[in-house]
Amino acid sequence: MFAIIVGAVFLRVGLDGADYELVDRHGYLKAAFAAVLCLTAFYLFDLYDFAVMQDRPALLLRLVQALGLAWIGLALGFMPFPPCAWGAASP
Repeated sequence: MFAIIVGAVFLRVGLDGADYELVDRHGYLKAAFAAVLCLTAFYLFDLYDFAVMQDRPALLLRLVQALGLAWIGLALGFMPFPPCAWGAASP
């Protein structure tokens, strides 16, 4: 998940822009925080349980719940520190 976030930054802003976003603006830490939060939400909703994987409606419901929890966690995590958010302008 971390590699996908970093890859998305490279695709979005290119090589020079990715260096600025990931190193100068601490993008690696932001990506790690987002990845850990998402993986924790997946774990909390038992998305690693093979029995749940067989039941498609339950899997979809738990996936939506886990992503919702992760998005709320990201919002609450970045709300106290707006300069830490991805889209925030640098000072």
